[in-house]
This record gives sequence, structure tokens and C-alpha cells, in this order.
Amino acid sequence: MKATIEDAVGVPVRGFRSNAVPAKESSLWRFEALIEAGYEYDSSQLPHPVRGPLDQAVPSYPQTIVCGSGTLIEVPLLQQPFAQRAFSIRRTPYAAVQHVFASRTRAGLPGVVSFATWEVDREQPKLNLPVLTSWRHYSGRRAAHDRVDRLLKEFRFDAIGHRLSELAEQAPAAFAT
Repeated sequence: MKATIEDAVGVPVRGFRSNAVPAKESSLWRFEALIEAGYEYDSSQLPHPVRGPLDQAVPSYPQTIVCGSGTLIEVPLLQQPFAQRAFSIRRTPYAAVQHVFASRTRAGLPGVVSFATWEVDREQPKLNLPVLTSWRHYSGRRAAHDRVDRLLKEFRFDAIGHRLSELAEQAPAAFAT
């Protein structure tokens, strides 16, 4: 998939973001596979503290993951306030979104949020789905577009790849297990 995208756009794909990484899953094989595929950074993990003897903490700041096959910068996603899931631009009130980004800016840390283009596309055709599925899929889309617009006016955004060397200099080493 990486090579197909690179061929289509004519530039290297430097980063990876998975839509689901189980919290209890060992990260070593994932990091090894990403490094071997040529990725320089990953932004798939959610920050979380150690909850048990076999659990690893994922900090809320970037870190350099060191594996047998090389290194990879892990830039964790922002976490929903009071929840163990990825930050949702559609479902989080703007005041909370603004607070999280302002806090990250003051701390000199990147705030990584991921959303799909359909979440902010007002012209996306609406499919006829079961009621609950439709609510989950479409709720908050109007607000998401406005939130992204406001965030872009209030805060400085850049692609992770553009700041990767700066992040790599600041990111402490963590050894994948």
C-alpha cells in the first residue's frame, strides 16, 4: 500500500497511522514492521498510564522507539478528555478542543488529531443506513467543519513529517518490548 501511494503521488510516505491499536497488544512487531517498510514515524498509539504488570505506559509526548531493525518516532494521538479513545473533532465540544490545543501549545508539545475527510465534507452524500449507524457516522459533521476552520485560525498546524527532525531531537528514547 505504501509503494502504491508513493507511486501515485510521487513523494515518499514517511508516516503511518492505524485506526485501531489494541492497548494490551505488544508493540514490538508493529514497530519492527513499520521500520522495515521504511516509515519514519507512527501516530497510532493513545497515551495511557501503566495499568498492570504486563502493560507499558504510552506517554503523551513524542518518543523515539528503538528496535532491533532501527528507530521510529512515535507521536501519540490526542486522547479524548476523560476517555481512553482517540480525540474526536466531531464529538468534542469546541471549548474542550480549544483547551487541549492551547495546553499543548503552552507545553511546547504537538497536538496530533486525526480525522477523515468525510467528517468535515459538507457535500458528502448521505447514505441510507440503520438509525444507530447513521447517528454514529453522521453526528457532529457540521460542527466538525466549523471546529477545524476555527482551529486553523487560532493555532499553527503543520504536517508531522515537516517537523520530524525537530521532534527526533527532542524525543527521548524508549526501547520497544
